[in-house]
Formats: sequence, structure tokens, C-alpha cells
Amino acid sequence: MLACLIEGKSQSIKDLSPLLDEYELIRNFAKKRNFDSVEWQSKDLLKKGLEIGDKYAILKAHQFLAWSYSEKGSYDSSVVHQLSCISVVESIPIEDFVLTPDYYHEMENILHACGHNFSTFMAYDLAEEYYRKAIAFAQEYGQGETQQDRIAMFKRSLAGLYDNRGMHKDAIKLTHNILEEIDHESKFVPLILNQLAISYYFNGNYDSSIFILRKKLSKLSKNRNLRMVNAYHNIALSFTSLGQYDSANLYYQEAFKLLSNESKEDIINNSIDYAVLKIKMNDFQAARKILLEAEPLINKVEIGNKYEEWYFELYDHLVTISEAMGDYEEAIFYREKYEEELNAYTQLHKRYNMEEIVESYFRRLEEQKREASLKLYGGIISGSFLLILGLTFSVNRIKRIRTQKRLKQKTIDHKLSELKALKAQINPHFLFNALNSIQSFFLEDKNNVAEEYLVKYGKLMRKILDHSNELMVTLNDELEA
Repeated sequence: MLACLIEGKSQSIKDLSPLLDEYELIRNFAKKRNFDSVEWQSKDLLKKGLEIGDKYAILKAHQFLAWSYSEKGSYDSSVVHQLSCISVVESIPIEDFVLTPDYYHEMENILHACGHNFSTFMAYDLAEEYYRKAIAFAQEYGQGETQQDRIAMFKRSLAGLYDNRGMHKDAIKLTHNILEEIDHESKFVPLILNQLAISYYFNGNYDSSIFILRKKLSKLSKNRNLRMVNAYHNIALSFTSLGQYDSANLYYQEAFKLLSNESKEDIINNSIDYAVLKIKMNDFQAARKILLEAEPLINKVEIGNKYEEWYFELYDHLVTISEAMGDYEEAIFYREKYEEELNAYTQLHKRYNMEEIVESYFRRLEEQKREASLKLYGGIISGSFLLILGLTFSVNRIKRIRTQKRLKQKTIDHKLSELKALKAQINPHFLFNALNSIQSFFLEDKNNVAEEYLVKYGKLMRKILDHSNELMVTLNDELEA
């Protein structure tokens, strides 16, 4: 959505809104990623737009708010503002679209952005619905030389959704259709090829994936570094899956040559998969070095990307490496980090029930439309405004419903958590490795060291059993263990 907001203006915008200067001010804040200023100015723009009936200003205010909330990880608020954008555009008479074609692109991008947010939180049915709406709208009302490219990119997102749902053959079929429809000279062809390669990879057709990615590389100019990195990375993944580790290693090296310090997410992503390759090659020292160099970048990742599962897998791989190298204290440290991040990720996805948010939005919108039945198409705009004012009420109501459900499940959850806590605390793999290590000290005649670790091991077991019936453990007890 940001690209739609901060790229250049079409000639018709000046005729659309007397509040253009304020829109430009917010756009500059968005470029600088100054979220607080974007939100404050956008709310002011929304208020002024509603006062004078400036629909373009209302639309832009909702768009900026949706983008800002999404980047900050407030996906429920982001989706509400995106749906408000749709309501604004749908309230405009069709003849106005002919005079102001910018609205076409706005509607397409809004529908597509909604699909992306739904997909992020695995509300796949909603995601597919809105991706298809974006495609249908672009096909019916689209204008301009780039419209075929835009349709192709919307379909590419739908193919990616098919992969997320495990429908890889459908994704391959759709992507082949896109390539038949799009101009072969289009700058988007490499992106379509990349999607096809990903679908082949997930479907187990690794040779086909490599062939497609090499074809993509031939179409990329030398200055498209990140796209080349992406291609090298995916080729390396396919070679890894084929067991051709030396070839995979060469492609990872090529990818890292092009990565810059600004590409934090790409460095982390490539580092994780490169480390996995090194683990398969039993080069644990190299794998550890790769991951430890990437670890500091995690805290610098954009907030929105932290809601993806891949970034904290780094800690899980460090656990595997530490155990393989016999450093069990480090393994315990990274296991705790991994479980902490996994728990935060799980709780986040439980918090955002997209189906419930959308249902609440449209239910509220229908109520506002009935209340404004004496007005003409302005009723939808009023409904959207009142909806934003009542957003806190809607969110609180959702929270109350969740609280009631949690109370009903409290007794069951308590019993389950006790069992899970005991299982998680006494990890059989950890016990086996710890006892093996103590045994090795005895075999090497290091009896004093063995006895010391055996005493520590006994104390740890006692602490675990003492606290097995407790949901919470004090920090002091944890440190003593």
C-alpha cells in the first residue's frame, strides 16, 4: 500500500481535493516512517474531509491510517480502515470514475491490501475473496497501459495464497496462465517466474524450480540486487533438497555477495537457510558463526515483519547446533529464547480473529446505514466515520467475548497447562544428552567433574519436580535452578 501512497501524483489529483497540501504532508511523513505524525495528520485530514464532503481526502486518510497501523502490527485497526476505504470508493457514483481514474487504482490496491492482511493471519477464505475482488475490479474497470501488469500481479498474490494453502498444483496452473497473458517484455515477468519456481519447489519439482529461476536470472538487470539474491537463495534451497550441497553452497555465497547491510530481513532469511545447509554438511561451527552474525539484526527488523514465523527460527537452529557441539547451557539459553518468541507469535495470531473483525465491521456498517436511511449515498460515508469513532467499542466488545470464552475454558486450560509444563520441563532429549555427558566424564576418569555435574543435575531434577504443579516460578527459584 505504501508504494501506492508515496509514488507520484496523476494530473487529476489537483482537481479531486482542495486538501492536497495536507495529503502531501502526510505522504512525506510516510516516506520517513514517522508513524505518529502520519496517524495524527491522517485523523485531522479525515475530520476535515468529512466536514466538506471531500471523498478523496477521506479515502487517503483511511489509506494512510491502514498503512500505519499495519506497519506497527495493529492489524485489526488496519483492516477496519481498509474496509472503510472500500466503503468510500463504493459510495462514489460510477460516472465519477470516468472523470477521476485514480479511484480505479485506489480500489484495486485497497482490495489487494485487505487480502494480504487476511493472508498474514491465515484467514485464507477471506484472503482469497478479496484477492479475487481486486482481480475482478481491475478486469472490469481497469485503465492504462500498465493495467495488464496490475492484473498479473494480483493473480500472482492469489497463486502465493494457493501455495500457503498447500494447493501447489493450482498455483502452478494459475502462474502458467499469467505468463501466457502478460507481455513477455514486462518488467514483472521475473516476479511471475519467481512465483512459479516457488510453487514447483513446494510441489517437490526441484529441477523445474532451478530451471525457472535460472530463466529469471537471465531476465534481470545487474542492478536488481535483491531480486538476484532471491533467485540465488531459492536455487540454493532446491539444490539442498536434491542433496547437492556443494552446488547449494556456491549459490548461497553468490547471494551473500549481493546482500547489503540495509537488507536486514533478507540477511536473516538467507542466514537461516544457509545455516541449515551447513548443519546438513555437519559443519556446525560454520552454521553457528552464520547465525550469530545474523542474530543482532533481529531487533532491527521492521515491526510488521516480526509477525512472520520465519525470523525466530534462528533460535531453534542455534539450539540444534549447541546440542550437537555439546554446549548444553547455550542450548538451554536459546531454547528459552525460541519458546518466548514462539509464544508471542502464537498469542498474536490468536488475538486477531479476522473473520470476527470483518463480521463486526459490516454488522456495524449496516446499523449505521439503517440509521442514515434518509440520506442518499452519503449514508455510507457517515457510517464509516461513526464506525471509526465507535472502533474502541467494537474492539472492547470483541475482547469481552474472548474473555468470556477464556473463563469457560479456564479449568480445562489449567489442567492441560500443568501437563504441558511438566512435559516441557523434562525434555527427554535434554535428559539423554545430559546423562551421556556425565557418563563421558566418568569414562574419561574425570570423576570430580562428573560428580559436580551429577549433583547439579540432581538439584535441577528436584527443582523441576518441586515446581511441576505450579504455573508460575519466581525469578529467584529459576536462577537457583
